[in-house]
Amino acid sequence: MKLLILLIISIFAVRYLLLPGFIPTHDGEYHIIRFWQFENEIRAGDYFPIWAPDLNSGYGLPLFYYHYPMPNYFGVLFHQFGFSYTDSFKLVLATFYILAVLFFYLWSRSFWGTILFAWTPYWFVNLFVRGSIGEVMASAGFAFVLWTNASRRNILISLGVAFIILSHNIAAMLFVPIVLLLNFRSTIVGILLAAYFWLPAIFSRDFVLGLTSVNLYDHFSEISQLLIPSWGTGFSQPGAPYNEMSQQLGLGSILVGFATIPRSFILVLIAFMTTAGSRFIWNTLPFLQLVQYPWRILMLVPFVVGYLARKMSGRFAMIVAAISVLAALPYTKPVVYEPRDDQYYLSRREFTDGTSSLGNSMSTVWSPWKQERTKEKIEIVSGEGKLEMHELLPTRLSFAVNASTPVTVRINTVYFPGWEIQQRGHWSPLVPDQNGLMSVELSAGTSQIRVELHNTALRKGALIVSLISFIWVLGSGILKR
Repeated sequence: MKLLILLIISIFAVRYLLLPGFIPTHDGEYHIIRFWQFENEIRAGDYFPIWAPDLNSGYGLPLFYYHYPMPNYFGVLFHQFGFSYTDSFKLVLATFYILAVLFFYLWSRSFWGTILFAWTPYWFVNLFVRGSIGEVMASAGFAFVLWTNASRRNILISLGVAFIILSHNIAAMLFVPIVLLLNFRSTIVGILLAAYFWLPAIFSRDFVLGLTSVNLYDHFSEISQLLIPSWGTGFSQPGAPYNEMSQQLGLGSILVGFATIPRSFILVLIAFMTTAGSRFIWNTLPFLQLVQYPWRILMLVPFVVGYLARKMSGRFAMIVAAISVLAALPYTKPVVYEPRDDQYYLSRREFTDGTSSLGNSMSTVWSPWKQERTKEKIEIVSGEGKLEMHELLPTRLSFAVNASTPVTVRINTVYFPGWEIQQRGHWSPLVPDQNGLMSVELSAGTSQIRVELHNTALRKGALIVSLISFIWVLGSGILKR
């Protein structure tokens, strides 16, 4: 009965995600475009996509080599069930918020603690202001891992850890170390399961620009922002400007903190880490710079508050939970515009020709963002000849060149390691030209050319690590039966 009540309450909290209408968020439109590109790759037979072929004004870029893939798989799944990309985005957010609430209850067995968990304001910042689908999914994954760890279901723990990493690699930096302390071996297996994504992303960072375009020191929270209830939809900025997104702990969280002293020191530590007073810690541990926004660690607050509430008396916990719900209730009613169909996004250059990144900052080191769309995917830029396209897929194309003189053929796709060309049955790596694209010199006569994006040695190795880990997990499950 309690689980059913929590289900109803959580559905009510995200009701606007289940109704018609467009909810403007900071990241939502990026994800709609990513769903579209990810599905194009899957339809072409690339089940572990790395390339976004239509972005960057049609020149493509390795978007999925670096950006967490799991939200895209679920976005594509909902789209396959007939929902639009815009509705799929809302449904994925709603689904994983609800799952996070249910998994947390199954772990904590605290009804009022789960209410406090579900109605901590940062949830609604992620759902209705930031549209941070990856953080929501990673939080659900963490709740799942806590539940499965309580019964020592090691295989599920490993799968859950991999899910967290693939849902949001930055959130994983906060959640996975905690799981590592709870169950070391299963966590390591989960990390290896996701190696196909994180290993190439880390060791190929030097090939792209714009992954860390945020200055962390501009985004510390003011103490007033943490303690005073406020709400806004603007982007995070230095200081506390009008209408900036809320960074509050929440009234319920503060009351739980006072009621559970000294156990609530961890809540104080989280709050401290979001303020400028913790600058020396961020400086001492450079890897923390990858978190980008200090206030991002507020995603830990619902878990800490829900856990601490288990230590409070039932009646007091009920009162604090009721206060938390009433205080956060206005945050569950976001700004809603008229519905936008997929064509709204797929027909506008500001969405299709960008790089699906903040300020279109992401690009390869060989080529900046291409702001003008090319007319042809391949073209002869010197010499005389004719082209005939045989196949044009996101990461595979083949064509014939009938040249009366030596020619230079340019492939209007940005270069990235892994692009190779086949001539006379022999594969060889392509290299970038002066524009960061790929060109090939051909002699007079007829040439049959095939160009494909292959896995580099690093990615092949990472895929093998993930495959071996998956076989080990699968074998462990079979042997235990």
